Amino acid sequence: MMNQVDRKRVQQVAHILEIPHDYKLVVDDEKVNEDVHLLWWEKQENPEEYIQVCLQKETGELMELSIHKECAPKQLSVSKEQGKSIADAFLQQHASHTYKECTAIYMNERKESVSIEYRQEVNGYSLPRTGCVVEVDVYGSVIKFRNEGIKEKPLWPCSIVEKEVVTKQLKQRQSMEPIFIHLSNSLFEWEDGEIEEGYYLVYEPIPSHAFIHVHTGEDLHDRSHYVIETRELPALSEKPQLEVNIDHLFNIDKNVMKKVREEEGETEKTIVWAKLPDKQGDTEEYDKSFDAYWKQHFHMLQYETSIIVKIDKETNELLEYYEQGSHGGKPVLTREQCFAKALQFLGKVFPNYEQYLRVWSNQDDRNEEDPGHFYFYVYVNGIRIEGELVRVVVDGETGRIRMYSGTSQSLIQKLLTYDKEVKVSKEQALERYCQSLRAELRWFEEGEQESPRYQLIYSQTTAEINEKYNGDYSGRREIRYIDASTGKAIWWKV
Repeated sequence: MMNQVDRKRVQQVAHILEIPHDYKLVVDDEKVNEDVHLLWWEKQENPEEYIQVCLQKETGELMELSIHKECAPKQLSVSKEQGKSIADAFLQQHASHTYKECTAIYMNERKESVSIEYRQEVNGYSLPRTGCVVEVDVYGSVIKFRNEGIKEKPLWPCSIVEKEVVTKQLKQRQSMEPIFIHLSNSLFEWEDGEIEEGYYLVYEPIPSHAFIHVHTGEDLHDRSHYVIETRELPALSEKPQLEVNIDHLFNIDKNVMKKVREEEGETEKTIVWAKLPDKQGDTEEYDKSFDAYWKQHFHMLQYETSIIVKIDKETNELLEYYEQGSHGGKPVLTREQCFAKALQFLGKVFPNYEQYLRVWSNQDDRNEEDPGHFYFYVYVNGIRIEGELVRVVVDGETGRIRMYSGTSQSLIQKLLTYDKEVKVSKEQALERYCQSLRAELRWFEEGEQESPRYQLIYSQTTAEINEKYNGDYSGRREIRYIDASTGKAIWWKV
């Protein structure tokens, strides 16, 4: 039975959409932030189907809408033009002021929907984080909407370096680095067809993006902003014995911490210990805050202190360890002392770590308040594995390991069998990449403040030249890598 408040919320959004009778209001929160009122309904028999509505508190104006329904895949029967007509009508009703101010329009056809983005523009170049996005499904219904609003337009620079000059500079400073990377055929494709999913040895452009001042032609950042700088690790003078017993590694106090969950996946097992509260608090049914919703659905949030461990089912190798709880003590260990403890721990869980791990040098800035965070990139035969990062967090007060996120040894062993001899030279890969490399103007948002500052910059791109995309930088195929065996370009799909 719907109570009076729930009925009021249904009426509050009736001008936007009709809430089905079998949906229940699960979030009614006006304190998520100071500007927004969040309403969230779920289908009672299937919470995976939901409706989320965000309203501007003062005016009641619709800011965001998200509708998710589970249904059998259906071929898109709505054209881009039909989708735009539906989106136009929706905006005229719910965001008329924003709609009138947006002159840049981008349409993207997906498998089961059409996405239409409306943005402000200055001199033909669109401003990021402005305007609206509307998504229309196969039935012609609006299923997503977001209103970023109208921003103050920036001034056009008084002078701009010629594009050809900047393009030449970009090509002169460009280099290529061989890396191993897992390529998904849903994200990448060859220049002439589909790619088979798996690990490849490729060349990555360094840098792969740029922020060039249009007036001076100089980069807004130094090289360290674009490049992963690492240094090799010393071997331990006394190599500790490898340890797979979790109790020996972490000394979990089983009198205080109780096992509350154990799950087995295809290759991994996850175990959760938590300190149970002295008294279980009763969850108030009328609490429809956003925080209460997440605590109800994500049980880890119910515990102030917990430990999550993930191990490999076949080898018992530690993959992840995470302590959640208060670590408010003042650090007494230096960064060097924390680093030594991190290496001692790696010696117990990561065989021959000095052969495969390199510490991230860019991170060496001192942080006296939290000196124990360390990141290590993973290398096989001197070649970095893209996307693989080992993280160790040492408690600066006690020296305990608070967090570990590792890399599977089976992946390393697999890549050790790959041919490390590239068939294509760096020079050949660079030549192929630079054939498509050019500079282009775009507006760049400096930070994400409430009142954004925009700066016109030159960025580097290898995207296909197609007038229909104009300033829609997210909707174009880009060359992301060069295959080290064939020299063929690997494209990031639209």
